[in-house]
Amino acid sequence: MDLESLVVGNSKIDSFRAWTLLILSMAVIGSACLLLVVSCEWIGSATFSIFGYGNFSGLDIPIIFVSVILASAATSVPDTIISMRDAKRGNYDDAISNAIGSNIFDVCFALGLPLLIYTLMYGELTMSSEVVVFSSELRILLLILTFLTVLIYYVGKKMGPIKAYTLIGMYVLFVVYIVGRSQNWEYANSISEVLLNIYYTISH
Repeated sequence: MDLESLVVGNSKIDSFRAWTLLILSMAVIGSACLLLVVSCEWIGSATFSIFGYGNFSGLDIPIIFVSVILASAATSVPDTIISMRDAKRGNYDDAISNAIGSNIFDVCFALGLPLLIYTLMYGELTMSSEVVVFSSELRILLLILTFLTVLIYYVGKKMGPIKAYTLIGMYVLFVVYIVGRSQNWEYANSISEVLLNIYYTISH
């Protein structure tokens, strides 16, 4: 969707066109985010209807698992495209810093601001025991993956196919684990117990 050509076209950009482009862009992004959230809810449900019509079958997966895989991947697509473009141009520092910076923004601001607004309006947010348990094990898992990622970047001065395949493989294993947890596969539950034991040992 080329909003710049639609709003600015061949004309010289001015304050009015700049604000119009900004507002339209925010509206498109906001609508896409809303559609993404609703779609994740539909996919995670056992059955769902679209605007009150139809009766469709979902995957019957807890929404938190769907969000960790689908929603997070979808929101990172723009960052991936930008990083790929920078990498092709040889701007490797920009490619890496964009991925790291966007995630810092997501965790600290994109998550912090909505939580602040919600708690100011409705009070403290109470999480279900299932969410608390999954969040605890996820923090340990992400800590381990972050350590391994830093180690991969630190060892050697160059990024090559081996490191790239290793990073992709780590993400594939992460997705397999999340799918396994959502379906209560035995291997995933065993890993979950180990992660929770690590978390309780550290927190206590």
